[in-house]
Amino acid sequence: MTMLLDLGHTRAKLGEERDGQIIRLGATPIADIHRLYATLRRRQDQEEALYAVSTMQGSDGDELREGVEKAWGQTVVWANSEMVRGDIDLHYAQPETFGADRLLAMQAARQRTRSALIVVDAGSATTVDGLTKDNQHCGGWIVPGYSRQKDGLGMLSAAAHAPPVNPRITIHASTAEAIESGVWKLLSAGIDAMCTRLREDTLGAALVIITGGDAEKLQVWCQTPMVAVPDLVLEGLAILAKSYP
Repeated sequence: MTMLLDLGHTRAKLGEERDGQIIRLGATPIADIHRLYATLRRRQDQEEALYAVSTMQGSDGDELREGVEKAWGQTVVWANSEMVRGDIDLHYAQPETFGADRLLAMQAARQRTRSALIVVDAGSATTVDGLTKDNQHCGGWIVPGYSRQKDGLGMLSAAAHAPPVNPRITIHASTAEAIESGVWKLLSAGIDAMCTRLREDTLGAALVIITGGDAEKLQVWCQTPMVAVPDLVLEGLAILAKSYP
């Protein structure tokens, strides 16, 4: 079996590849990262490999990666853009700066279709990436995700206690409902606009796949039909594990 770790800005998603299936083992808030370390220590003697990707930069990212390596006690294979890019043709001036997590998600999505596709990853940041059927990358939008957008309204204490809101309701009973509805609507409308632009300019009738912690919620709010795949980045890590020497 192969252990898989998606180390994000707010959560660490741990899984394993077992008989061709991705099994989610848990999603740990970064604030409680010691729980992840304890899990890794329990698994370190089972002769498993650990493939991981980290999106956090700077000293905080370095500290988290060092903590993972210490808890695992063995070699950790950290995915980077060069390892993951494969035959995806990027147009960044510095392709090595393209996020490895986005590439992993695109590589996993590519396993589902050979036609044009759009990958939406809805986490701390929400990313929208287009891929032509011959693997030309287009798009590449990045915006703050749901939690980060709500953080921008932190001065409104009501935002912290928002109830679920129906996307079809436009009259709200409280400030909390208005904030909740507004943030989801702003984010979903942006995603819809990006998908429409990609389809009209380049991709045509592209399949849209959404992943990440807010995927199911945004699938409801977006008008664009999309398929939700919860652990696309972990799937990409499993693909990397099969090809990496």
